[in-house]
Amino acid sequence: MRLIHQQRTSLICFLLCCLVFAINFITMPKRNYPGDPMATRSATTTLLRTGELNVPLQVVLHLSQEQGQYYYQNMTNKKLYSKYGILNTILYIPPILIEKWYRGELDYDAESRIRTFLLNMFNIILSIGITIYLFLLLSFYTKSPLIKIIYILTVLYSTFLWNYLRAPTFEIFHVLFFLMFYYHLIQYKHQSQTNHASWHLLASVLSLVLLCLCKLIFVLLIPLLCVALLLIGYQSTENIFQHAAQQLRRHGKSYLLCLILPLAGMLAIILWTNQYKFGSPFETGYGQWEANESLFGGDLRIGITGFLFSGQRSIFTHFPVLIMALFGLKAFYTKHSFDFTFAVSTFILFLFTYAKFIHWAGEASYGPRYLLFILPVLSLPFIEVLHHLRSTIQKVRTRLAMILMAGIIVYSMLLQINVNSLVFHTYYRLEYVMNRASYARFEDLKKYMHILHFGQIYQDLIAYDTNGKSLYLLEKYRNRFDEKNFAKMEKDLQNMIKYNYWLFE
Repeated sequence: MRLIHQQRTSLICFLLCCLVFAINFITMPKRNYPGDPMATRSATTTLLRTGELNVPLQVVLHLSQEQGQYYYQNMTNKKLYSKYGILNTILYIPPILIEKWYRGELDYDAESRIRTFLLNMFNIILSIGITIYLFLLLSFYTKSPLIKIIYILTVLYSTFLWNYLRAPTFEIFHVLFFLMFYYHLIQYKHQSQTNHASWHLLASVLSLVLLCLCKLIFVLLIPLLCVALLLIGYQSTENIFQHAAQQLRRHGKSYLLCLILPLAGMLAIILWTNQYKFGSPFETGYGQWEANESLFGGDLRIGITGFLFSGQRSIFTHFPVLIMALFGLKAFYTKHSFDFTFAVSTFILFLFTYAKFIHWAGEASYGPRYLLFILPVLSLPFIEVLHHLRSTIQKVRTRLAMILMAGIIVYSMLLQINVNSLVFHTYYRLEYVMNRASYARFEDLKKYMHILHFGQIYQDLIAYDTNGKSLYLLEKYRNRFDEKNFAKMEKDLQNMIKYNYWLFE
């Protein structure tokens, strides 16, 4: 019977992965994602062409002329290197290596059709990895295949995660590696008294190493992990320090082999890489860009309120599963206090850290991308909400709640479709056009541009382009500009509306 159940579960997971593949293939983007990942892939291209990590000056100037924005100049050898984590460069080797094999040569054309297609396929593979780990993780909290499917599809396609499943950029790495880290940690908790536990601890730590090699800020997870390991199995009636000492005596060897040694190896890699690329083991690569001179110089209050309540960066408006998860917090904590406490601690730590950033919003991007990695895990209490709805489905109140939830999910999904329909960073192209018209002078236009969700703004642009529907921005300018300037602005807006699907327009 157990074997039949495992086969059925595996089949459901496989079919779900096929569905994710189909959706992501049909909606894969036609145009590439600009900015940070292009800088990293230029380093990957150089590595495959010459075996070096430095990027030619003409490539750097083509992407940006601001020193330190994407590249760091090593003052010892005067060479330019991508400032991002070394693993990002390595991870893009497979698709770019296939491009080299297919074309017989390799250049720095970031917009080539074959490279865009290969990056799309690479992202689809990563998306399937996210699906599998979500499916495995949910097995700790529910036995219902239907609830697993609802949760995963809701997380993937009714939130801004969908945008980053399509965009060939770093956030998809962070989501996958954190899910791996968290899943194996929870698995280790469940099996801490068995012979197989050490393998899950090692897998969790190696996933954390991958995160840190992608982005150094994830080293903040190391003390959280250490504390969590010492508190596994802790009961409120125990002395917390005695319990921690007992954990050290019982699992000291495992901690040495599966925790200390991998982290020491990671530290050595980071220090060596920094020395090689930036000329100092303690230089992170972010020290040359003027905009980052006061990296932690932001206003904590503005950052926190922005992450929680702003129209264009709120975790609730961009990941509405969290809103519904709030109603399951108590039940989830009662059943899974360790899991809940670790997830919430991680969220609070990174919320406060990123909120102090001078660029807490992530610059030119969509949604609260810095916090995306934790949101699928932070939303796990939604499982308890689904359990409750299923057990009380005969009640009128339950059915009304289900209709409301379905409405929120569908509306958010439509917003994501709007965002995905237009090329990446369309909002910032629009903002550029509007800046030329000095829109900030007009309070109503300023509110429109700075408060509305990107999906709502994109919906207006799509309706204007496809149905000839009047555009709020243009109507507000009609009586404020002379005919010549208004016509120019209208033409600029029409030219910047470009669709972003590979298979169809």
